[in-house]
Amino acid sequence: MSIEYKVVNGAAARKIDIQNLPWPNDATVIYAIDTNSNEIIGRLALMNVLHIEGAWIKEDRRNSIVLPRLFEEIESILKQDERTSALSFVNENDKKLIEQMPKRNYVKLPYNVFLKNLKG
Repeated sequence: MSIEYKVVNGAAARKIDIQNLPWPNDATVIYAIDTNSNEIIGRLALMNVLHIEGAWIKEDRRNSIVLPRLFEEIESILKQDERTSALSFVNENDKKLIEQMPKRNYVKLPYNVFLKNLKG
């Protein structure tokens, strides 16, 4: 079996994706294609993942409207940018913020995040 690897942007991927995934335009998707059958046999993508980060409220204001309003404002920016969802990383030791996220309609995802150092 001979395999060819084809790299396309998100717009092109939406046209050929076997699962019809709604790839964002700025995605880079690489397909493995069996050259004998011209069939897609694999796929992996690079996506710019915007995520909400850096939540901090002055201690004497933590039970105020500040955090909910910050979330509303940042979500508004994401909507204006035509993003369809918001992702937020929360430190596993920040129990208070973890408790607040479902109240803001965020769902805990069943994923682990991994990091690989590409410099060494």
